[in-house]
Formats: sequence, structure tokens, C-alpha cells
Amino acid sequence: MRGYEGKRTSEGVEVNVRDGESAPWRPLPARFDLAVGETNGLAWGGLSRESEQLAVAILADHFAENPMSSIAATYHAIDAGLLAADAQPTFDELAVLIAPAFLLEVVSRFARTGWFLYDWQVARFVEQLRPESMKRDTWPACEPMEERCPASR
Repeated sequence: MRGYEGKRTSEGVEVNVRDGESAPWRPLPARFDLAVGETNGLAWGGLSRESEQLAVAILADHFAENPMSSIAATYHAIDAGLLAADAQPTFDELAVLIAPAFLLEVVSRFARTGWFLYDWQVARFVEQLRPESMKRDTWPACEPMEERCPASR
């Protein structure tokens, strides 16, 4: 079972992924190629570009490993009016599209000291995603994305 882990170290933060209980941990690609803006790496436990970048990284990895989950994500994005009914987005496009909702519902709630997340929990989030939570007008007062509240460190 795939798992994700974030922890703080004396050198900063580490975010890792592994493919099973006995598999070794390896760094989760931060996916800066799908950057949400200028970031200083990855973070969690608040609303920041760094936390949103972590949401993108987890979702991009999840969709690449679980293509069926991307179907649910596509339907939710269509229902939210974020995609045309005939859209066929890539896994990366879905990750960027859904990242703000995943940030608000999951990543911002991670304990600042560290966290662990199973892939099935990501899949459950995607399955239960409400289209209204994907619309920017339902987000907290620290919008728009370019003016997100900085994470306290």
C-alpha cells in the first residue's frame, strides 16, 4: 500500500513516498514543473504556496499511480464548471486543478511536526470531493491564490 510521509528535520522538511510497508522510502518529486507560483520548497499545516505545491505533488503522484481515481476527479471538475463536459485532462492538469481543495481540506490540517497519509486516503478525498469546494468563491478570506496567507513556520 502506497504511503506518503512528511517530517521536519534539522535541515528543513522531508517528504517521502513508498510503495508498501516493507518498501524503502524515497523522496516525493516536488513537481516544480507544475509550480503554483514562486515557492521556497514544500510545507504543510497552513495555507501557503509551499503547502499548495505539496498538494500538487501528492495528487500528481496519486493520479499517475491510480488512473481510475482521475476519472472521479474529472467528473467533479466538470460538475464544478472547471472543465468542459468533453475534457480529457492529463493527470498533471487534474493535480493542479484539484490541489487548492486538497490543500484546504487535507494539507493545511497536517500537524506541523509531521504527518503520514495512505494513498487510499487520497483516493477517498477525490471520491468524496464536492464540486462546490473546488470553486474559488467558497475558499477562505485569504484569497486569491496569489495573495494566500503565508504559513507560519
